[in-house]
Amino acid sequence: MTKDTEKTIEVSQGEYSIATVSDEVQTMQTYGIGPCVTVTIYDKTNKKGFLTHIDTPEKAKSLRSVLYKLSAQGFDVKNCEARIIGGQTGSSMDTVKE
Repeated sequence: MTKDTEKTIEVSQGEYSIATVSDEVQTMQTYGIGPCVTVTIYDKTNKKGFLTHIDTPEKAKSLRSVLYKLSAQGFDVKNCEARIIGGQTGSSMDTVKE
């Protein structure tokens, strides 16, 4: 799969990205979630986004340390909206539980 536009950040399996909406970056995307889980967090006040494509429960555990770093990146947790996408299979349910 290719980027929809040059202003799209593509996040591969096992990776994450943090970005601020600007003229250079307008969207983030991932693909092939299948048995994996995607977590998105968006701070609408500061227009900052986080996207990760988690493929194992072990990586879900490491997400806690990444989330701690969001405030250092300028995220205001009071203004954030988070979503978990996936968790359709038994193995991904373990990831969601983590």
